[in-house]
Amino acid sequence: MSIGIGGIREAFAPFFRDPDRAKLRDILKDNLGEFNHLDYKEMMIEASKLARVIISMANSTGGIIVFGVRELEDNTYAPIGLDTLEDKTHIQQRLSRYIPENLEYEILDFAYDESEFGLLRGKKFQVILVRDTPENIPFLPESAGESIQRNRIYYRGNTNSDEATYEQIQEILERRTTALTGMTSKERFKNDLFQLKVLYRHLSPARTVSKENFAEALGAGMGGVWGAWYESTLNPYYPEESFDEFVARMIARKKSIIERAIMNADQRRP
Repeated sequence: MSIGIGGIREAFAPFFRDPDRAKLRDILKDNLGEFNHLDYKEMMIEASKLARVIISMANSTGGIIVFGVRELEDNTYAPIGLDTLEDKTHIQQRLSRYIPENLEYEILDFAYDESEFGLLRGKKFQVILVRDTPENIPFLPESAGESIQRNRIYYRGNTNSDEATYEQIQEILERRTTALTGMTSKERFKNDLFQLKVLYRHLSPARTVSKENFAEALGAGMGGVWGAWYESTLNPYYPEESFDEFVARMIARKKSIIERAIMNADQRRP
């Protein structure tokens, strides 16, 4: 069964909103495989390794970890279930050493009765649901462990939980800023540009000053009443660079950034 990215998100969305056995069954029976938002484990894993996955997901829009699913040789996944469900409090205690307090996750138990749900009948699963709270990212490990380093930024990408790249860190910061301000980087840029334009309107390239004495004004001839009383001198605080010149310079810089990004992408292609 082939499902696009949009379909995968749709499959997860109901479970995130209201997790229950039927919705977990739908995820398992479709055999979607692992994605950035979905990780399968055959059994409970070592605490620091699990914390790394949880923190990575929390930094990249959340996700779910399902325990009781085995990866087969053909890269498909079989819901074999767990022999026992580990105590939730015990799991949380083991994770508390590594996970920040404001990282939101839930541990859920699912047991399927003998009379229901086909292949899942009689099986038990545990699920860790990692919430997406972009206003709190990035999440950093509280301490180091076997599979995790303190104060590192981990990110879930390509189904792996690795240290974030520069681009991923920028994405994290952008998501946080958008969550806190309600504005995307594009909207902020347009707003900054508008404000700069307003500032330029309030700053004249020349200043009008009164002449020091009336005699000097009378000696100015018939150049007009205004010219007789006032003269125009250059404003020393006005920028040498005009607004149009500034925009042109920013366009050139932005083009250079885009060109480097395209070149880097081409170099990464096999």
